Amino acid sequence: TVLGCAVAADGTLSPVQLAPTSTRYPRGMELSPDGTELLVAGQGSGNLVTMGLGAEPGRLGKPHGLASGLPTPTTIAFVG
Repeated sequence: TVLGCAVAADGTLSPVQLAPTSTRYPRGMELSPDGTELLVAGQGSGNLVTMGLGAEPGRLGKPHGLASGLPTPTTIAFVG
């Protein structure tokens, strides 16, 4: 589970949603380069999921784009 937050103009965070990730021990999280998806690495489940960013600030979509069989993923990085 991850917490989705809205960001106010002054930088203050407001909790909006607890979103299930379909992973165990979500560790590494990174926004996609185009800012439309949150990628979540599940350290305990050996998988990686993507979650779309909702139209409402702080809202996350259901997990999709599952990759499994990864050896304890903890970090996500985009190169290039």
